[in-house]
Amino acid sequence: RETVSKSSMVKFKSLSKFQPAERDFAFVMASQKPIGDLIKEAKKACGAVAKDFIVFDIYEGDKLPVGQKSVALRVIFQGQEAALSEVELQTLSQKVIGSAQKSVQASLR
Repeated sequence: RETVSKSSMVKFKSLSKFQPAERDFAFVMASQKPIGDLIKEAKKACGAVAKDFIVFDIYEGDKLPVGQKSVALRVIFQGQEAALSEVELQTLSQKVIGSAQKSVQASLR
């Protein structure tokens, strides 16, 4: 007979029945700054409604100043209790932009 401790039990949250919304951002930031810092702060700023962060492009080249990179980031937002309104999505987008500016001094491209 096996015993299961409470610490080894897995907890699940129910999936949202509301449609997710995607927003894409392109940031220019210093090449040496970690993209993970940008994502970590954006997650903190948006909370649980930000379901996923996907980096889909990184560019460093002659179209940018030396020492800069462009990072394209897709954020997937999804409400658990209700569908997100356009106003809520705009507020969340501003939180992503603000956290990028604060955490890694990124500017929106």
